[in-house]
Amino acid sequence: MRVEQDAAWVKFGQSKVNRAIRRRFAVEAELTARPGDARRLLVDYHEHPNIQVQLNAATATLALFPEEARRCQSRGAVEAEQRTGPPVTYLTHIAN
Repeated sequence: MRVEQDAAWVKFGQSKVNRAIRRRFAVEAELTARPGDARRLLVDYHEHPNIQVQLNAATATLALFPEEARRCQSRGAVEAEQRTGPPVTYLTHIAN
């Protein structure tokens, strides 16, 4: 599902991304509702080759494994910046 979200962004536009994100949240809610909070199963995705998968898994597991999830988020942010350059925000455009 998380790879699908990344692919949809590139290929099909915002409506497909929105559907993928809603499915992601539904899966996370279902995992949270299961006995023992089954989001712990997502930790395996912290090492997935797709950066978007890593970041989504880290976000979903932040409450359960804060240190590991933050390391994963930091690593993903560094990899993303190496691929695309530094993040651009609206503040960047205002300052220039």
